[in-house]
Amino acid sequence: MSAPIAAPAGHDPLAALKPILLPPPPSFWPPAPGWWLLLLLLLGLSAALWIGLRRRASRRAPWLQALQLAEQINPQHSPQEQLLALNQLLRRAARARHGTVAATLRPVDWADFLRSSAPAELHDADWTGFAQAPYLPCPPERHGELLALGKAWLRHHLPC
Repeated sequence: MSAPIAAPAGHDPLAALKPILLPPPPSFWPPAPGWWLLLLLLLGLSAALWIGLRRRASRRAPWLQALQLAEQINPQHSPQEQLLALNQLLRRAARARHGTVAATLRPVDWADFLRSSAPAELHDADWTGFAQAPYLPCPPERHGELLALGKAWLRHHLPC
């Protein structure tokens, strides 16, 4: 075997090597396909959320307006006029929620309908004041109770 070639003294054999060429660092653009899928998923979810919130707001808007109208019943009018206005508002709301049959009920059936579709804690309340509102004056002691009942009925039927 031949003897290894000895380098001259003071000469570094590695100095003659060319430097290692490294590839450029990876770029952030274009992203990998997984990032594109994640972006599409996030865009889809945000669009669905936006559409859902808009639909919810459009479903609730008429009911919120009805509640606002109920709160703004003119206190300067007579108790019977106030009760008539609330009764008409309840009939309009019932028609929107339960169809035309609910809004065209006879007075006695109307009171039963309000009682049966009211929140459970108000089933025992006397709803006949709404049936008698167009025909008989409202007793002053029942006026506040009937206004509160009507507003509670509207709040109960407010869509989620």
